[in-house]
Amino acid sequence: MTARLNYTGRLRLDGNRVALSTSGSPQDLRLSTSRLNVDDMGLPSDARVIVEAQNQTNYMRFQCGRVGDIVHLDNVALTEFDSHQGIGFRVKVIGDSEADLGKLLAVADRLRVPHDAGEGESPTTGAAARESILPFKAQDLEQLTWKLDTSDDRPIVYVNRNLPNWRDFVGSAEFRALVLPAVLREIAIWMLRQQDVDEAEPGDPVWPWKRFVEGLGWPTPQAHEEDKFETWVDEVVFAFTRRAHLFDDLLAVIDTEAEQ
Repeated sequence: MTARLNYTGRLRLDGNRVALSTSGSPQDLRLSTSRLNVDDMGLPSDARVIVEAQNQTNYMRFQCGRVGDIVHLDNVALTEFDSHQGIGFRVKVIGDSEADLGKLLAVADRLRVPHDAGEGESPTTGAAARESILPFKAQDLEQLTWKLDTSDDRPIVYVNRNLPNWRDFVGSAEFRALVLPAVLREIAIWMLRQQDVDEAEPGDPVWPWKRFVEGLGWPTPQAHEEDKFETWVDEVVFAFTRRAHLFDDLLAVIDTEAEQ
């Protein structure tokens, strides 16, 4: 099947062109690629081929060479994830020449990725996997779709339990693009309200989030730098959306629906 051109000018990669798989236990998840056939689509040979994995705020990006020189992934570690369940995988081709620098040229989204837990081992074998930095739990919220609760030791997002397949909804590109930035904004504000957040240590409730925003390139400002708080919150949200390509993923879903 050939790739189709949608109204954004972005090529769609179908399942005949890309194939990924995961393996291993929750303590040692691995990702491999067995098929990345993009060299006969008229794409620039120097365009970068990238595989992304995301589950809420957990995100990893892997470089797979260029259209003209593919480098396959061979059991690379998915260190940011504790279970293969709920991870969304995407393959992207991104321009790298002056004419299309940074432009998303082709994408495969909502990939079905088989998992091999290994002989005699299940995904839940061994020590219990640590809970996500941002837990999502179902609750009766009446007419609210979601709500962030920061009244406990750490933030929790409650999702309306009356949503059909609410777990799938939370993992959708629509939810990630439209809800996660708002959630992260509230969490960033919550962080600034914690005492001595800039001096937080392992074991402190705010510590995982301190590490998370530092990984985005925006360490928390010190308590006396209140003039930087508002800008810092904005930059943390922008950095996360850029890293996770949330808007690109939303456009990819819109493209798919437009083609149907």
